[in-house]
Amino acid sequence: MSRRRTGTQFVPITISVPATMLNLVEMQLKPKESRSAWIAEAISKQLNASGWNVVEDGDPRQMFHAFKRKMEDHNVKIDVMFYNMIQENIDRATASTDEC
Repeated sequence: MSRRRTGTQFVPITISVPATMLNLVEMQLKPKESRSAWIAEAISKQLNASGWNVVEDGDPRQMFHAFKRKMEDHNVKIDVMFYNMIQENIDRATASTDEC
């Protein structure tokens, strides 16, 4: 059985937590459930609970990456040239605001 690829890029991180906390997380997991996915969901819930919203509070780069991830999660195919064009415009706009 192969793993379904979403195209979403994941960045590995290392964190330290007390052993008791890790044990509590492990107890929450179902068989073959991803610890990383569980932790990512917990982080998302914390961000949402804090009132931060990518649409309202995010910068263009964060909004673009959220859009891109959502399209990939739903298997919506968008031409790479389109993504590149948006990225170039964001980079240009960011560079011009950084110079001010």
